[in-house]
Amino acid sequence: MKKIIVVGIILLFVGVAVAPSITLNIARASNDCNLIEVSTLACGIPGYGDTAVMLTPEHYRDLEQYLVEFTARLNQTSTRAETVLLFREAVVKLNRYGVLPCGMSVAQAQRLVTLGDYIRQVPNWIKTSLSDSLNVFCFFAAITDNVIDYNLWVVTGAFLSQFIAYDSPLILLVYLFFLVGFIKPLRLFNTLVAVQGDVPFYFTLGLKGVSAGLDDISSVIGFTGLKIMFNTHNAFYLGFALSVNAKD
Repeated sequence: MKKIIVVGIILLFVGVAVAPSITLNIARASNDCNLIEVSTLACGIPGYGDTAVMLTPEHYRDLEQYLVEFTARLNQTSTRAETVLLFREAVVKLNRYGVLPCGMSVAQAQRLVTLGDYIRQVPNWIKTSLSDSLNVFCFFAAITDNVIDYNLWVVTGAFLSQFIAYDSPLILLVYLFFLVGFIKPLRLFNTLVAVQGDVPFYFTLGLKGVSAGLDDISSVIGFTGLKIMFNTHNAFYLGFALSVNAKD
């Protein structure tokens, strides 16, 4: 009987000691399950891979709320100086959530997304020759759903390969497009964004002035900047675009 009592007391102490550890592990596992993944891609610039971070539901909601406020402020923006300021502030805010591409500093990200500030003066004949549905050399921000990004060089190479025989010397041209698409030396021409779904918000400020709204764009050529992807399949774009094409 004494042995049974001693064993019982030992088991009791072991249970008391182990229980907090089990509870803590369960809590950690529960917290891990509640974390929400946010991925970031640096478009149009080599050297930075995809970056994925896990946010708590609270931080995730805060980030979503900030983007709502950011888009509302952009809708009230009409000047280049205001746009540059907002884009730079956005980078600082994104850095607080740890969603900048791995290895990219705030200053580097700010230069990346404000590339449009370096292209100001172009001949007037270029401006007058643009169609009403096209804006070029743009600051670009958008929230999109069901959007596909392509490497423009790879798409061009794949298109040409349909018309060139593999035993033709011209096939070297196809390989050249694939090579350029892989090493990405000309970052302004790298990314083609094909919009096939909804665009809850977009903003451009380019040679044709400011354009903003929703569901009005069909493609974005030469996007350079940050793409942030949420678990809702929505994506947030912030940066520069060679051209933004409106739907007909």
